[in-house]
Amino acid sequence: MAPVLRGLPPDIAEVEVTRPELLLRQDGRLSIYFVPFDLVRPTAKVMVLGLTPGRHQMWAAVRAASAALRVGASVNDAVDRAMSTAGFAGSMRTNLIGMLDGIGLHTALGLDSAGRLFTERTDLASNTSALSHAVFVNGRNYSGSPPIERTLILK
Repeated sequence: MAPVLRGLPPDIAEVEVTRPELLLRQDGRLSIYFVPFDLVRPTAKVMVLGLTPGRHQMWAAVRAASAALRVGASVNDAVDRAMSTAGFAGSMRTNLIGMLDGIGLHTALGLDSAGRLFTERTDLASNTSALSHAVFVNGRNYSGSPPIERTLILK
């Protein structure tokens, strides 16, 4: 998908991110779109697992990877930048950091806050999702319905 990402407009709007060239699979009301999050950090001490990237995370990841590729970054560096920029982006990240700090994860890792896992200590965390690419139901973020285990396209 690197050529597709490289060719996207730099100013792509969030509402435009569900483009045909990023569509991986369509089945009735379910659509699955490519998100450049397919990198596991071998130095990670923590894996944070979400359900699926939402539209905002998809947009942020696509923009970050696209920008990195346009200036000559390797695919791995572009994906790493996408993960750092977009992993649990938005209010979800703020809430997640609060929860992780609340259970003392930052202390166990020798950090002043779990927020560092999304900035200068991205090497310590691998963020992923049960559904690694963005899933939409009738154009809206997937939130668990229909159930993964009963939906062939999601299994």
